[in-house]
Amino acid sequence: MELDELKMAWREQDRRLERSEALQSSLRRELSIDRMRSALRSWLWLPGIELAISLLTAWLIGGFLADNWTQVLSTPAGAVPALVLFMLAVVSAAASARQIVSVATVDYAASVLSIQRRLAMARALRIRLTQLGLLLWLPLWPMFMVFIVQYGLGFGVYRQFDLAWLVSNVVLGLALALVLVWLTRRYGNVLGRWRPLHKLSDSIAGRKLASAVAQMDEFARFERE
Repeated sequence: MELDELKMAWREQDRRLERSEALQSSLRRELSIDRMRSALRSWLWLPGIELAISLLTAWLIGGFLADNWTQVLSTPAGAVPALVLFMLAVVSAAASARQIVSVATVDYAASVLSIQRRLAMARALRIRLTQLGLLLWLPLWPMFMVFIVQYGLGFGVYRQFDLAWLVSNVVLGLALALVLVWLTRRYGNVLGRWRPLHKLSDSIAGRKLASAVAQMDEFARFERE
């Protein structure tokens, strides 16, 4: 075989190898996308259920206020717990809807980096909203307790709750929430390297969403290699 023929054969072999690598990369991408899409579809049930619960809660509270509208107008203070919880339910419904839209509109034909950014934003949004919900629950749980008793025994039963007890528990819960925020900001870097905390954040974000993020990270590493 002459030198020119050898060079041509070598170049042809290189082209075949490049086509094979491109095909392998394409197949791996499709497999990763399919797994990610399946994980995200499963995860969408979580904010979907939360959206349904929030809307149901808002409907129940709205019905309670409508049924007791005369008493609400005469003694607005008694409606404060229900109004606070109603607003929280509406905000929670909006947050759940935003999470659903954020994941449901992922463009699977976009670049891997673009998909990674979108999933990272969805995961961060999920964690932030969950953290905010937990922080709000600390100072507002007395409101929830008062409303539950009102719903079962009647609007006027709120008078049986001592105002000092209510205010002190709200203030205590707010103080605990502020302490948690301070600890997170002060020791966030140290806690971020703790493995159990990563597992906790995955649980908060939803295992399926965390799995989708990991799937795209794995494919991105494969492409770089």
